[in-house]
This record gives sequence, C-alpha cells and structure tokens, in this order.
Amino acid sequence: MKIETALQKLHHCKVPELKDYTTLNKITEAAFYYPSPLKEQLTCEKCRFILFSAPGAVGKTALAKHIAYEYGGLYWNIGAKPVGDTAFAGAITHAVGVGNGAQQDALYASLRSGDSLIVLDAFDEAALLSKKEGVRDFLIEIGNILPNADVPSIVLTARTEMAQYIRDVCEEHGFSLACYELDYFEEENASDFIEKYLSFKNVSLNAAQKSSIFNYIEDIKRRIGDQVQIRQFIGYAQVLSILARQFEQAFKSVSGKAPQLSDHVDRANFLIYDIIQNLLEREQEKLKAFKDHIRGKYQGRENIVDILYSKQEQIVRLFYYTLTGGISLDDVFVCKSLLPEDQMTYLQLLKEWLPQHVFLDNGKLMPIFNDYMLAEALLNSELELFAETYQELESTSTKLPTRVFMECYLAMNNNCVNSDHIYFLDMAYSSQASTESKVFCDIGVLGADEEEKNSPLYMTFITNQGGHEEHQTIKIQCPENEPICLNRAENINVCVEGKVRLVSRFSQDVIIREASIECDQLALEAQEISFETYEKEENRLIIHKEISRTPISKIYVKGTKELRVELPQESNEIYKGAFYEFNDYLFSFDVDDEADLNGDEDEQFIHGLKKVLEQFKTDKYNSDPAKYKEKIDARCHTGVKARVLQFLKDENLIYEDGMMYKCRLTKMDELGISRVAYLQAKKEQLMPIYNTYRTWCKEHK
Repeated sequence: MKIETALQKLHHCKVPELKDYTTLNKITEAAFYYPSPLKEQLTCEKCRFILFSAPGAVGKTALAKHIAYEYGGLYWNIGAKPVGDTAFAGAITHAVGVGNGAQQDALYASLRSGDSLIVLDAFDEAALLSKKEGVRDFLIEIGNILPNADVPSIVLTARTEMAQYIRDVCEEHGFSLACYELDYFEEENASDFIEKYLSFKNVSLNAAQKSSIFNYIEDIKRRIGDQVQIRQFIGYAQVLSILARQFEQAFKSVSGKAPQLSDHVDRANFLIYDIIQNLLEREQEKLKAFKDHIRGKYQGRENIVDILYSKQEQIVRLFYYTLTGGISLDDVFVCKSLLPEDQMTYLQLLKEWLPQHVFLDNGKLMPIFNDYMLAEALLNSELELFAETYQELESTSTKLPTRVFMECYLAMNNNCVNSDHIYFLDMAYSSQASTESKVFCDIGVLGADEEEKNSPLYMTFITNQGGHEEHQTIKIQCPENEPICLNRAENINVCVEGKVRLVSRFSQDVIIREASIECDQLALEAQEISFETYEKEENRLIIHKEISRTPISKIYVKGTKELRVELPQESNEIYKGAFYEFNDYLFSFDVDDEADLNGDEDEQFIHGLKKVLEQFKTDKYNSDPAKYKEKIDARCHTGVKARVLQFLKDENLIYEDGMMYKCRLTKMDELGISRVAYLQAKKEQLMPIYNTYRTWCKEHK
C-alpha cells in the first residue's frame, strides 16, 4: 500500500497563522523522505485519527514531518514536554495567544472539518516523560475536543507496542481510528533509496557511480549471507541513511571515489560501526594537507600531529559544538601543544570544517549518528562527562536508543553489556518489535551447567514471530558484588543471585510491567516505581534476603494490579511497615504443605514449573538437555518444587538416564509448555498442564 492511499481522506490544508510555533511547529522546508512499505491494520469509513506504527528506526519521524509539510499540517513532538489532560488545549492556547478565544475556537472548528491538520509524533518518548496515564489523558482530551470529526485531522506515530496501547484507549472511548504499520524496506529499495537521497542533496550520479552503489549493497548482502538478516539490516531507514550519507561525502570529496567496506568486517553486527568509522576516517583526511605541511616542525613529537582531528577529537568537538555552538582549541588538550602560529591556522580550519561534519545537519547532530555518539560516551571513560550530560538532555527530550546504538555498542564492547547499561540495550532491542513479533528478555545464568555461585550472567533476547523463536545472547560484564541496574523492566525475567537496583537513569521513573524479578537483594532507588499490569498481564517480585528503598522512592501499583510479592520471611513484619504498598499483594510462591495453599494454586504450580525446568534451560538445546540428578534433587527437594518435579517425572517429561535427569523436549511441545510461557506466567497457555497437575495431586494425596 502507498502512503498516498492511506492519507487519501486527508485534506490539503493551509497552515494556520499562529503567534507561536514553538510547540506546534510549522515545517517550512521539505526534508528527504523515501516512502516505507505500508500494511493496513485497521480501517473505518469516518476515522477521527490516523495512526502509523513501526519498529524503531524505520522512519516514523521522517513520515510525520513529510505529512505535515505535504498536507499543510502542524508538527508536534509530544516527547519534548509532558502531556496530560489539558496539554492539547494548552498548546492551542499558547499557539494562538492567550486571550484569543475566537481564534482558538476557529482552529478547533477547522480541525473538526479537516481543514487543519496536526501530526503528533514520538508517543513512546512521551510515555517515558508523562507515563501512560498522561498519554491516555492526552488522547481522551483530544477525542473530547474533536467529537464527530468529518474527516481525520490528527495523525499519530508510535512504536508498535505503544501503538497498540493507543488503539486500546481509542477503542475504549469510541474514537474512530485507522491504523497502518510501516514495514522494513525490501532489498531492491536500498540502491534506489541512496540514489534518491543523493538527488535530493543535488549530487548528480554517472553510470559508474550508480554501479558502485549497487556493488556496495551487494557486498553487504554477501557478507551478511542470511536472507532474513539482510532484510533486517538494509531494511532500516536509519541504516540506509548512514549509507547514503557515506556516499554523499565520498562523491563530494576531491577524489570522488566510492566507499569500500573494510576487509576485516565480515559480520552484520559490525557493519554499521565499520561504516561510521569509515566516515570519521574520511573526515580526518580533510586535514591531511595541513598535517603534512607542519609535520617537519615536530620531529620526535610527530604523535601530536598524528592525533589531530582523530576520531576521539572529532567526538569531543562534536559534543562541545552541539552543546555550546562554539569551537575552541581548549576543548582538546593536545591542541595546546601546537606552535602558536599552527594553533591559529588549525583553529581556522576547525571553524571551516567542523560545521560541515558528516554527523551534522544545520549545526545539529543528525539522529542517525546520535545513537553512535551515545555508545561512545557510555564506553569511553574520557567521555564520561558527555555521557552524563547526554542522559540529562535525553531525559528531557527522551529520544529512545535504536538498533544503531545497540550494534555500535556491542561492536565496541566485545559483544558484552555493562551491568549498568542493560536498560539501553533492552530499549534498543525492543525497538525492533513489530505487530507480528513479541520480544522478551531473560537475565540470568546461561546454561544448565553454569548455575554455581559467581557464574557469569547473560541477557538473552527472545523474539517470537509466528511461532518461530530467535535468540540473541549477550554476556553481562558484572564485577563481583556489583549489582544489576535496571531503569525499566517490561517483558522481562530476571533471576540472579546478588543485588538488583531499580534506578533513575535514562528515565527518572521506573516502570515494571509483565516482569518477574527474583534476586537476593533489591534496592528501590528511583523517584517513582510503578508496577503496572493490563488485561492478563502479571508482575512477580521474589526477594530472598533484603529489600531497601531511598527516602524519595514512591511505589505505585496501577492498572489491573496483578502483582505478587514475596519478601524475606525472617524480616517479613518489618518489611510490612517499610513497604506498606506491597501489603495487599504479599504472597508465598513455595509452600511446604499443600494444606497451606490459599486459592492461588496455579501461581505456585507455575513457580514450581519454572524452578524445575529452568535447571535445564530448555530453549538452549536442540536435543534433550541433561542435568545431574543430585543437583536437581538438592534444589527441588521441598515444597511445590518437589511436587512439580515428581509430577513431571510421572508424566515422563523428565526422565532418568544413569546419573542424569533429562528433559524431554518433544513432551514439552506435546503438553504446550514453552519457556517464555512459564517465565511470564502465561496462565492460559499453561492451563492444560496445570489441570493435569491438579488431577495428579488428587490422586497422590
């Protein structure tokens, strides 16, 4: 489906004359836009809203600004400031000017008739800043201000999961909505995307240059190999934008020579990083003539010349330039080692070249390189100050990390994640989810033979698409006694010995949703920690030794309030006072006597199933995984764990093989048991096996 078809009900409007365009922006210049493939998800005859959803980095913001420009609409980045139940009316009042009620009413009327248009972008970022309640109130306010609209006058963009939330709110309140999903580009779009971009930038291409673009894309495809991964790589708008920018710089250079991939790069995970390094090397080449000219003055100190405008210096200068708008030799210490006359010349060259840097567009860091800069800042100790400043700025504008960040981060950090950076990778990976796929994150030890004390921890992303699961496993670099830090826990299972901290980091507040967290110690350190559930979701919290909170930490339980909390038994009464918010949700997952069951037997059963089957890590193997009987019997000898183990043995799902227990994977499939199902307590999926377990319990009383 073409974008024009999805937007055929929109009027071509005239941008309203406003007194202030700081919130409702007028898009005065056309930006490059290459239409993504569209899938129609929901349509209606008279829709009030049009919603476009997509995974991260597929081109939602580019589409939003394109629609605003082409259709005469106002563009509003709602992730820039908090929104709520008066934000829409407040923005309109501010835009037309206080005291201009007649003009405000006229703008409302033109929105109802479709003669004006507002494009709302960045709902995911808005949810971090304003929480889902704020987004919900904002949508309800708009719907109530614009009842019975004749044609759509509000266009919205969001990542896939948030788009579903928007749909749910609109359905609940009777707001008519048309929904479309942006898809990844096809392979054949890649060369055309780059050529169209270069044409937009007034770069004329000859036949040889067009051929070099085609050959470059073919080289990428050859190195990646896997057809699905090829689509996932060159189907991203951000990736194609980086490639296009690379060709633009190459063809505009003196040599006009097309870029080449480095020979040592042969994995898709490093391609983006390699291409960005190539761009930085090209930038450094711009000062080659100056460096060659002065080199003779620095005999024995040639390293001073060699590192001028190095990758490190470029990154530092880009940070300073985008934050302050200034260029100074003092920004980089080594520059003070130059002779006075060379300092002056170098400063002039910097003032000429830095504003034209490949990462910049009109003096601002391009979004496609923002994620790379964040990865550099997080992993380079010399850029620690910039990492803190970046996060402070991002906490107000809240631009979420994407796949570009993840691939650059892993390339720089040997495919590992630091224990205090988990949130960034979780957000970046989750951004790839579509309406046809679900993403789940599991944090814990990796294999069945790695469950001894101080075993290394891993985070494993599990993507389920049409019943097919894909896994990506990343080692967590966690020094001994260092805690795991989380700023978000959604669709996640955390099971670790040691400490977990819920902290303010990228977002001031922490949201726990559809999560299971089991650890020895839990520290609640963020300003606000919300345990949220909707529909059939559930949150589980199991603390074995200690739980603490800072004086400023507030705990909220929201939504359907499906929360189960097990606190350390020896200090239970103390914790009931200190964590009174949990008192209505206290629970014991592992009971020794079946007589102690309190009507939530399914909860205990799922917990027991998890504790037994997690010994085998069943999704890590193609054949029946094995574990020493002695170890499993020792870990599952009491309470519900012992009962579930015996039940699974009687069902022939777990069987003995010499000194080993083995888990029969075919039997798991037959009984409808999946690892994600018991990790996330999917009761509907596990109900058949639970009913069999209840029958077994009655027979074995």
